[in-house]
Amino acid sequence: SQGSIWALDPDGHFEVQITSGSLPQISPDGRYLAFTRGPSTDYFRNDLHVRDLATGEEVRVVQEAGQSIVGFDWLATSEELLFDFGSWIDRVNRTGTPRSRFSTVHSWDDAPSVNRIDGRVAFHN
Repeated sequence: SQGSIWALDPDGHFEVQITSGSLPQISPDGRYLAFTRGPSTDYFRNDLHVRDLATGEEVRVVQEAGQSIVGFDWLATSEELLFDFGSWIDRVNRTGTPRSRFSTVHSWDDAPSVNRIDGRVAFHN
């Protein structure tokens, strides 16, 4: 029910399973992988994790706790993630702390996406 996350070369000739989980997002610097994993068969009701692709270390950075995480994306530095949590968009360091509110403009804001060129954030409400 968790799915599996794979890496493959651009030619598609080499593939290797990286971890179990869903909805993978690679960091802008290519070192980290954010993904969801947890007990639910609903991918949006699982915890948010980060894997260091150089060391293989994984950290749970957000526990789902009854709220859905529809989407998430990396900020340009590869140090922080934006993610929706319930009604808001929050920010968290790739180690899981600190966590802060990024946007309080509306409720039920989901699926933040960060522009890699200028850092603007798009989301749906």
